[in-house]
Amino acid sequence: MRHVFSLGSAAFALSAMLTLVHPAAACSDSTDCTVPTGTYRIMEVPDTKATLIYAHGYKGKASGVMKSRLRAYAEDEGITLVALQSAGDDWAIPNVPTGGNYVPRNEIAYLTSVIEDIETRLGNPRSRMVFVGFSAGGMFVSHTACASDLGLHAFVAIAGTVWAPGPDTCTVNTTPFVHIHGTNDKVVPMQGRPIAETHQGDVMTFLTTLATSRGAQEITLPAGQEVCDAAQRIAGSNVVLCLTDAGHGYQPEAVAKLLPQ
Repeated sequence: MRHVFSLGSAAFALSAMLTLVHPAAACSDSTDCTVPTGTYRIMEVPDTKATLIYAHGYKGKASGVMKSRLRAYAEDEGITLVALQSAGDDWAIPNVPTGGNYVPRNEIAYLTSVIEDIETRLGNPRSRMVFVGFSAGGMFVSHTACASDLGLHAFVAIAGTVWAPGPDTCTVNTTPFVHIHGTNDKVVPMQGRPIAETHQGDVMTFLTTLATSRGAQEITLPAGQEVCDAAQRIAGSNVVLCLTDAGHGYQPEAVAKLLPQ
């Protein structure tokens, strides 16, 4: 019996074998990685020191994060950067305004699937991952830190807390939590402001709830320094508020000492 073997069939067999060995489709800083209920982008760094998972602000894009100063900073510092992508204009967390392009999604399940995909794809351990978010993304970080324990190195919320009314209690969670906020922030002031049918939460009220639920002490670092030097302080407390003189913004270096060394 003759067996006909062609280059076409060989290529098909090789493709099938690679699919079995590497079930995750290739993706990068310019192409989407796909997980259940969403996508994300990743800038992989060989021999990375840490993984920074970043949640963008309102109407942000993962593609935009990969062209930002944060990406340049991460690349210079040897940090793998992961940019999450909201399903709609904003993250679908409790009490968020639902006008405009609102798309419901279980955001913690989405984040968990991204973390698991990174562990599988790159072998990066979650114990060396830091979840960082700015503005609306900071609200996503705050919600996650209150509602779940993902075993990450740290949570860093920048200029964003939960939506009002905030939670009465949070899960017991020992992952360090750092909140960075500018005292001149008019977009998300410390006490919050009304947005559409809801209201931004009060930063201090949420941090007290988070610390009380964890049985932790709150530490507030005074304004005056653009870069928050909180790394050596979070070991003794799970909840740290770092104030700066800035408005609604931050410097990428602000998270440097909060990353695994």
